[in-house]
Amino acid sequence: MSRTLGRRTALRSLAGVLVATLTLAVAACGDDDATGTDAAAAGPNGTDDGSQLTLWTRAPLEKQAKLLVDAYNASHKNQVSLTVVPNDDYVAKVGAAAGSGGLPDLFAADIVYVPNWVSQGLFQDLSSNINGLSFKDQINKGHLSAGTLDGKPHVLPFVLDLSMLFWNKQLFKDAGLDPEKAPATLDEYAAAAKKIQG
Repeated sequence: MSRTLGRRTALRSLAGVLVATLTLAVAACGDDDATGTDAAAAGPNGTDDGSQLTLWTRAPLEKQAKLLVDAYNASHKNQVSLTVVPNDDYVAKVGAAAGSGGLPDLFAADIVYVPNWVSQGLFQDLSSNINGLSFKDQINKGHLSAGTLDGKPHVLPFVLDLSMLFWNKQLFKDAGLDPEKAPATLDEYAAAAKKIQG
């Protein structure tokens, strides 16, 4: 398994990620390429030299990924080829590709897997590139933190989503619970559910 992105690929990949607002929680990996320049040396804009890039994403993110890839491909010499993987197969596909040295230039990663994959060397250190961004302080801190190892960020956000819990105020009221007070913990949620079913 390669622990760094091939140098030329890194330049192209980073350009694809940053310049086209393909601001992804991306992985970058591949074989070392002695003919290229290190991605960090290219700065935050990378290189747009007509390279072909590969990007994997999970099926639930297909719509967002296609929109980003289409926008990028329409405005750059570099072109991104998108592969959409069924959700249930994604982790196994990434693992198999990492083991065989066959990871794509870029891949979206669920934030849950990011710390483990970073520690396994599937992502490249992007700190020099991220530090060069004028909007660095506006990047989602949760994603950066999850992908930071030894103080060096290895990922950028791809798609931000929000997990939410809804409660039915009428059911709460009917069960004698305060309809204006949402459960704050899993224990409170379980207790409310039991009282509503009760």
